[in-house]
Amino acid sequence: MKRITSEIILNGISFKFMSTIEIESTYNQLTDTCKLVIPKKINFKDKNGLNVDTLFSGPGAVFKRGSDAEIYLGYDLNNKLRFKGKISGFIPKYPFEFDIQDDMYLLKRNTINATFENPLLSDFVKKIIPEGIKYELTRDQNLGDFRITNSTPAQILEKLRSEYFIYSFFRDGILYIGSSIVVKLQKTIRFTMFQDIIDDGDGLKYVDAEDKKIKIVAKSILDDNTELKHEAGDSDGETRTLFFTNIKSEKDLEIKAKASISKLKYSGFEGDFETFLTPEVRHGDLVEIINPQIKEQSGAYIVSKVVTSAGSGIGGRQKISIKQKVYDLIKEGNAWKPTNKTNEYFDYE
Repeated sequence: MKRITSEIILNGISFKFMSTIEIESTYNQLTDTCKLVIPKKINFKDKNGLNVDTLFSGPGAVFKRGSDAEIYLGYDLNNKLRFKGKISGFIPKYPFEFDIQDDMYLLKRNTINATFENPLLSDFVKKIIPEGIKYELTRDQNLGDFRITNSTPAQILEKLRSEYFIYSFFRDGILYIGSSIVVKLQKTIRFTMFQDIIDDGDGLKYVDAEDKKIKIVAKSILDDNTELKHEAGDSDGETRTLFFTNIKSEKDLEIKAKASISKLKYSGFEGDFETFLTPEVRHGDLVEIINPQIKEQSGAYIVSKVVTSAGSGIGGRQKISIKQKVYDLIKEGNAWKPTNKTNEYFDYE
């Protein structure tokens, strides 16, 4: 039986005993977060061998906001980096609790005041992203007139997400701005029900297309900042708000909205499931779910959110949330092969 192991490095100090860890990562929130609880009472000594009393306050504090943090997790000491960021907060009493944020923490400090006249996103981000932050644009578009008042870069990116469906997230030290799905980052990981999926509880449900009701709200913003909007599908269905770029007329938006219904109104799984700590899954990946008992239910889905938890009492788990179905899987001999594959991914909430 594999044994869960970890290494926590806070401000250069390593802890190798098991702590309680929960990491939340999704493109629907700007910042990936980690909550860390160190259960053991710990003491620190300075270079002279004297006890350090100021762990959290004062100029000589061991732990400070903004200090580096790294979380390594694995089995049987084969630990891999699962989270890297900055300490954003803590509870300075036993047991010690730390809030950690990814590199988005660096974009939450200085404020900006500026006015732009219908900038391209590519020109806009050059003005708002601080020097030293590596970023990559995954799509471009006009933003219309844009005014910034006493806002941090992170607040501006959040406005782009909530109002323009322009997503931003860090991955391996690079800030990606544009689409929620970056194909070159995407891995495909296969899970078999009753084997790799250790708990789907009531989280994972299979729904037939004929029983699914979806209301599509399609939006596009013109160069003059005018918003086009069209609704399609079931008026009483679950709302999917989709954002399209380079759509210049209401008629073209209507065509896109109606075409998207068949791609989102499919027979397939919805919700989330739990699996082991490895293989690692990240949002934007594809998960192939194999149902060996009901083979026609097998298919692949986009991952929208992953919550990773670890601790001495809970072991290691990944709770994986899925959204758009990308293809079905059919069994030919001993192999599972994709069919009805779509290469069109929708940014929607």
